Amino acid sequence: MQALANANARYAREAQANALREADRAKELLRAQRQQAARVVAQQQRAIFQAAALAKAAAKEEKAAQLLAATTTAAAVETTAGADTADVAEPIQHRRSKSLSSNALSFQETASTTPITKPVANGAKPETYTVRFGDNLSTLAHDHGTTVAQVQEWNHLTTETLVAGQRLRFGTSAPTDAVVVAARTPRAAQRTERTALHFNTHTVQPGDTLFNISRRFNVSVQELQRLNHLSSDKVKLKLGQKLVVQAS
Repeated sequence: MQALANANARYAREAQANALREADRAKELLRAQRQQAARVVAQQQRAIFQAAALAKAAAKEEKAAQLLAATTTAAAVETTAGADTADVAEPIQHRRSKSLSSNALSFQETASTTPITKPVANGAKPETYTVRFGDNLSTLAHDHGTTVAQVQEWNHLTTETLVAGQRLRFGTSAPTDAVVVAARTPRAAQRTERTALHFNTHTVQPGDTLFNISRRFNVSVQELQRLNHLSSDKVKLKLGQKLVVQAS
């Protein structure tokens, strides 16, 4: 009987040990399954993130390509329009410049270097002159046969500084029989011929360039450079700057 009891006890201990080992194996299996599931979830999340990044990059590339295509098309249209305008404007400006040059030469040939007497009727209005870029009081006084001091007195000037667009008066309205003036030299003839022209001006606005100004006033970029003494068509324009755009 004792032997049977001992055998049963040993069997019970072995069964308990087997049960503990099975429980440990079940725990290990469960832990392995959880780790595998976590790895699968992480891989899926990485795949989702990568797909989203690729889609975003593709959208950026497509937008950049569309912008580049639009910019290229606009530049091509603007270049074509500018070339057409220049082709039309150049012959007109050439004929105008040729005509002005012929008039200036004709005026120079008829100018005399001998002083002449110019009658002035009683109550006649004095001559007025609009100051241009580059004018100075000494040259204007010489061209009108008078002195700097006399011009300052006529116009109530305290200095010899002049501003483009300023109007000067030469002579007075006082009665006199005759006024002796120096005949115009070729240089004076050129100034008179230039003064007789009417110059249209444009005030530079934000975004203005020589190209779009030339299109707006139907003149070439080269003509704008010549009229405004600009060395290059790449010169940077300043806001408020006045440009001569056409002479008539």
